[in-house]
Amino acid sequence: MRIGLGMVLAMMASPAMAADQFDLVCKTVSSSGYDKSPPRSEVQLTIDLSRMEYCENGCSNILKIKSVMTDKIILRSYRDSGQGIIVDISAVVDRVLGVYQYEFSQIYPYPSTKAYTADCELKPFSGFPGAKF
Repeated sequence: MRIGLGMVLAMMASPAMAADQFDLVCKTVSSSGYDKSPPRSEVQLTIDLSRMEYCENGCSNILKIKSVMTDKIILRSYRDSGQGIIVDISAVVDRVLGVYQYEFSQIYPYPSTKAYTADCELKPFSGFPGAKF
């Protein structure tokens, strides 16, 4: 029987690991797209829902979370256009299935897509790096 990530988060809420602060270690299970190289085999997400911030793989950049719902966390979802290129980028955590989905779609000038899906495991919150200044 598979337990949803949302239920696991609710069960693990404690002073040591609050339900609104956690890490996810996500291992790629499928990928598709134009690039022949495989995606990262593992992505670590550090998520703080109370601050609406997250980071990936060592936290070189702390980013704002776009939206949080009962069944999913939309980390990123936007269109970027610059230097004659238009791309759509989406990164979503499915809280029920415990799955991370990432998609990068180039719309213009040459349509192409790269996407991957990863199964996630809940880990204790590792925190964000402290400010040096």
